[in-house]
Amino acid sequence: MGIWTPAGFHGEKKTKKFFEGWYNKVQSPDGDEAFVFIFGYYASKDGSDRFPFLMFLDEKREFYGYTRLCMAGFHADKHRYSAVCDNLHFSEEGMKGTFEVKEKGKRIEFDLKNGELKPWPVTTFQPGVMGPFGLIPFLECYHGIVSMDHEVNGYVKVTTLKGEREVEDEVCVQIEGGKGYIEKDWGRGFPHGWVWVQCNTFPTKDLSLSASCASVPFMGKSFPGFIVGLQEGPYLHKFTAYAFGKIESLEADTRSVQWRMSNRTHRLEVTAVAGVVGGEKGGEGEGKEGEGGA
Repeated sequence: MGIWTPAGFHGEKKTKKFFEGWYNKVQSPDGDEAFVFIFGYYASKDGSDRFPFLMFLDEKREFYGYTRLCMAGFHADKHRYSAVCDNLHFSEEGMKGTFEVKEKGKRIEFDLKNGELKPWPVTTFQPGVMGPFGLIPFLECYHGIVSMDHEVNGYVKVTTLKGEREVEDEVCVQIEGGKGYIEKDWGRGFPHGWVWVQCNTFPTKDLSLSASCASVPFMGKSFPGFIVGLQEGPYLHKFTAYAFGKIESLEADTRSVQWRMSNRTHRLEVTAVAGVVGGEKGGEGEGKEGEGGA
């Protein structure tokens, strides 16, 4: 089952009603620059339309772009994080390539190298972030964390084009000793409702948080599932529904999240404000709450 290899590609034989995506976040050491690359694959409900895609977010300059890629140039490894599409390369070692968002007149070039990854452990008794729930073969969506935190070095160049070739503006951001995070989702559709928070640029060194709560449909009903990990140096504190974790309180909207939870040995309180909402810069942490589907 794919839950044993969360970083790998699970859509090799999925030709109908399927999506899969690797979420790659990169930040400068001070958190002033932040970029997100979501590289993925989509198959429509009837299988008539299948294609890889790339989403890009430049948080500081408030630019979001999406480009549909060619299926013929796409290949991904089913055992590990290694995926290519023409000149775009994404893997555990890093990511590199150039693409254009033509309707917005942008060209993005990037070359980023990853340091040692810190994946959520996959073991016989705890198969990844979803635990025993990941073994259920008919769930709507599956989740994995490829790296809670790792160093990133390289650059991202965003070019604004005027016409076909003329350059109007160009910004090249050098990332030295930056912070990286990689997670993964795949399945038939995204949860109807969810809360998600991620941050690894705390004042305290070697601290990273990934927290999500979603409505999980199951046999005609639904239940709230939550997965929270706090990486503190080499140790991962886990707060999960399947391991006797408990949500004590949770308040969330499109602007902020207030969340208190506990496990058998610790209590964790999370306060997060969205990084960019309506043009305003938020505080520490990145959070979101949503409804919808894939």
